[in-house]
Order: sequence, then C-alpha cells, then structure tokens
Amino acid sequence: MRLGAFEATLREFGVATPGDLTVVSDQDLERLGIKKLKVRQLRRALSPFLSGETVLRLWRERCPALQRLWPAGTSAATWKGVVFGKRSYDAYGGRGARVVQISLLGMLGDAAEVPAELGSLSALAVLDLQDNQLTRIPAELGKLTALKELRLNGNLLNQPTSIPAEIGKLTLLATLHFRMNKLMSVPAAVMDFSSLKTLDLNHNNLTSVPAAIGKLTSLTFLSLRANQLKCLPVEIGALSSLQFLGVALNQLQSVPTEVGRLTSLTTLHLENNLLTSLPAALAMLPLLSKLNLTNNKLTNLPVEYRNRGLSAFDGLAVHRAMQIDVGVTVDSK
Repeated sequence: MRLGAFEATLREFGVATPGDLTVVSDQDLERLGIKKLKVRQLRRALSPFLSGETVLRLWRERCPALQRLWPAGTSAATWKGVVFGKRSYDAYGGRGARVVQISLLGMLGDAAEVPAELGSLSALAVLDLQDNQLTRIPAELGKLTALKELRLNGNLLNQPTSIPAEIGKLTLLATLHFRMNKLMSVPAAVMDFSSLKTLDLNHNNLTSVPAAIGKLTSLTFLSLRANQLKCLPVEIGALSSLQFLGVALNQLQSVPTEVGRLTSLTTLHLENNLLTSLPAALAMLPLLSKLNLTNNKLTNLPVEYRNRGLSAFDGLAVHRAMQIDVGVTVDSK
C-alpha cells in the first residue's frame, strides 16, 4: 500500500503532508479499516519523516513494558534510558532535538522485537538493549548511519534470521556485543564492520569462526569465551591491531601458528581448553604480557618460552616481560 493512497483518506484527521501522517496513531489507522500488517507497512514508509519523539511514542504504544516505564503525559526527553542531543533541523525543516542514545537494559518485558521505525533515528550513536527477550532485530537498523555502539547481550538471538545482512551497513560501528545469546554461527554481517574495535561473542553456541574474521583489521578486542570452538582460522593472524584475545572455555586442541603474527597482542586467554601443544611463535610476540593456559592438556612448552627468561615453574610464573598461568614445565632443550 503506497503512502500516497493514504493521504486523501487521512485528511479527516487534518493531514496535509506526508510528515503530518506521523501524528496519526495505529488505532486511528485501524479504525479506517486498515489491517495491522498494512499499518506496519505504512509506518515503514513513513519512517524517513518521523521525529525522534514520534518514534519513541510509537514504540511506547506497542510495548506494554514501556507504557509502564515512560509516562505518556511527559516529554520523551525525560524518559528513562533516552538521551537527546542538541537541537538541529529535522526532516521537515523545523528544529528539534534528536535521539543520540537509547539504553533499556532489561526494560522491554517480553517484547521479542523492536520497531522498524528505530531505523529513522539518524543521529543515534548508542543502542543498548541488553538483558531482554529479543529474538530478532529489524533490517531497518542498518539505516542508523551514526551508530557506534550496539549492545545486545543477554537476548534470544540466533541465526540465520535474527541478524539481517543490512546491519552490515553500519560503517561507523566500533563496539558490538552479542554475549549470552543463542548464536550458532558468527553473523555474516559482522564481517562488513570495517571500523569495529570491540567484538564480544562470549557464551553463545558457536562451533566455528569464519575465515572472513581476518577482514576486521581495526579490531582491538575479541572475546569468544564459552562457546564450542574446536579450532581457530589461520586468518585470525591478520588482525594486526588486536590487543586482547579471549578463547577460554572452548574445545580447542591447537592454536594456529599464524597467531604469532598478532604483534599488538598483550593478553591471551586459552584456559579450559584441550590444548596439547603451543606454537613456538606465540612466545615471540613482543607485547604479550599475560597468557593464561590453565586447565589444558599441556605437559611442556617449547624452548622459545624459556628463551624469554622463563625457567621451569609450577602454577603462576611471573617474569618482567610476561605473566604466564599454566602449571607445566618449560622445555630445556
């Protein structure tokens, strides 16, 4: 149903322009005989014309938990979890404050999704929806061209339908958190985030990491703790900016030699895996200062570890260049 087809019908509500359609409620549209599905299609067509406050009020209208959280008779600028920025020209040429941050940790009740209209919040820089029950995110969020932080920890997201490819259009995204969801594979869209610095995929059901991870050359923090990984791709060695790598509590039996190319790495967590050996190249990383290897199947370490000044040790060994927590001996050959 096209936007123009609604304009004549909606004139009884005093509507004169497409922008004015945003003041008509979903209930009014349904009273005109428009089915709920068509109402949603109309809202998506209207999204470029929506002000930040209108988007938030539409969200409140559809979410009982937000109706309890956000008082209807007050300005959206006073609502919990919402931050407005400086006033600027809006889509109609008028002046208005724009939404720059939404943080609703555990505040959405049993809502399984958020409205597609959020994609019209062109100034939104931070979207934090942790600890809710979301099962999917709408493709329209790919229009949030100013978004720098997206936190979706503790939801019910899974693949392949939960995280659409359009999310890969968030070219400014620097922080992405998917901890404690139901992901069985790393979303393909993640590999398009050229500006991404922090990626947290802890506590999911991942069985592999795609080779395309090597494209994330801006990444400084990567955590894959508590998944079901049996190996890491050799392409991980291309992450030249990586400083923190956490792959504890997996099923790793080996570490690729290419990890020795991570010259910016300072911290590496490999504890609680099934490792029986380590590549010598790992000991040569110039900035590595913390290496945790506890609870593996290691019986010794290559001579290169001794060459860094480490002698035989048990438990926690501390060296001026590197702190290693293992509980094994260093090969003296």
